[in-house]
Amino acid sequence: ITADRIPAAAAALARAMLDEPGGRWLFPDEDEFLEVHQHIYLATMARAMDAGRVDAWEDPFAGVALWLERPPIDEPPPADTGPSPEMPPIPEHASDRVAEADRLIQMMRRRARPDRHIYLDSIGVRPDQRRRGIASELLQVGFAWADARQLPVSLDTLDAANVAFYRRRGFEVVTSEPVAGSDLTVTSMRRSLRSG
Repeated sequence: ITADRIPAAAAALARAMLDEPGGRWLFPDEDEFLEVHQHIYLATMARAMDAGRVDAWEDPFAGVALWLERPPIDEPPPADTGPSPEMPPIPEHASDRVAEADRLIQMMRRRARPDRHIYLDSIGVRPDQRRRGIASELLQVGFAWADARQLPVSLDTLDAANVAFYRRRGFEVVTSEPVAGSDLTVTSMRRSLRSG
């Protein structure tokens, strides 16, 4: 997408992710979930315009995929080249859960993706548009981009149902870890570089 479409894509992705268990564990209130996630996606998509890509399906957006190129863990990330939207303050009642999620993500990065890779930050399809192959099509576009850059693709999921979906599309489980204070498990997955 183009930069002027980021707000619409961020709103569409936040709505598409409303039933994602990890985000709902962090922010159970729907209005709070949408507000915080839309700001998160605005900031991440702004970064992706420089070091990744944002793909959308149809207009209005039925699905959105957010990809980031990540450096090796021992190399600092590239400096942001432009302003990012300001993040809303994390509500106090969610701060412990957000800190736990951040701790897990950092641990999983060290274990599962310390090298240069493409990170599938988020992919979501509106509930009324699911089972049309939109997520698979969005994945194929990102895979082609990653393969052209000669990089593997990594992701984390907190939705057990997604593990089988991603396995069918070439990902393998690298590691899993329970999320303290919940019945969730975060699973890191990786799709190896495809050549030719």
